[in-house]
Amino acid sequence: MEYMNDIDFEKYSQTLDIRNRVKEKSEFYDDLIQFFKQKMIGVTGDKLPFKSVQKDIGFDHSQTTIWAGINGHGKSMLMGYIALGFLRQNKKVFVASLEMTGISTVGRMASQALAKQYPAEDELKKFCDWHLDQLYIYDHIGTIDPWQVIAVCRFAKQELGVDHIIIDNFSKCLKSDTDLDAQKDLINQIFEASKELKVHIHVVHHAKKGHSEEDQIGKFDLRGAGVISDVVDNIFLVQRNVKKERIIRDGGQSSEADVSLLCAKNRHGDFTGGFIPLWFDRQTYKYSEAYGSEFDDFIASGFPKHEPVKPYVEVEGAY
Repeated sequence: MEYMNDIDFEKYSQTLDIRNRVKEKSEFYDDLIQFFKQKMIGVTGDKLPFKSVQKDIGFDHSQTTIWAGINGHGKSMLMGYIALGFLRQNKKVFVASLEMTGISTVGRMASQALAKQYPAEDELKKFCDWHLDQLYIYDHIGTIDPWQVIAVCRFAKQELGVDHIIIDNFSKCLKSDTDLDAQKDLINQIFEASKELKVHIHVVHHAKKGHSEEDQIGKFDLRGAGVISDVVDNIFLVQRNVKKERIIRDGGQSSEADVSLLCAKNRHGDFTGGFIPLWFDRQTYKYSEAYGSEFDDFIASGFPKHEPVKPYVEVEGAY
């Protein structure tokens, strides 16, 4: 993995020539054949590190996903875990975590990957050598301008060849949380960049706080401009089980999931409205899909098996 803190933004500020995007419908013939073959097979794309939904959810290139939740509900934690899942599928990942130092981000991911609260030196060496040159960290804390966000995305794809870009989080890419027009412009630019670069862009975003943290949030609870939920391909909502936490603090017991992951929008699939219950290990920051199950070692265990699908072929305007 490498740290990135010196990017020539101006070099990547220009979009590709528009002439490269204009096509006559007959040019899509071969892609159309493959497109409908793939529809018959099912969901394509890279998978979440949760075996139960690998046939239901896929993250293809040229798409944008929002990962939202109330402040403090573990959005960044879960994104680190999901990034490790992409690495295990031999994909390249670029993380721009604008609220945490690079070492904090990588340190937490090391604990998740090794299933160890305090990994030994030889284990950390093993982690660093695991999928070498496939995890890149933009080591910067603080706000960046919207045009720099797009420049970072272009750099990550054009220079590093990444498959997934994680922007954490959306509020750090704007000067004001109340400028709805700026939010609209930025999310549209991110969406367009995912198409231009043929990369999947994941955007971590805040949800509004309701009357109680126990109330289930929905896609209309995203903070800011309503167009955010309209534009993106997928929306996942992360929420801690605050009720269970209170029961345990009071000396009680509960086998309920610690975290719920709700798919609030799935434009290219049929999983909209689906819940993924997760159990959380506070020492290693890992997640599992069943109460009392062991938390696997990413590096030793390999990726859970799922039915293979053919590679994704983009067909512009299909959706």
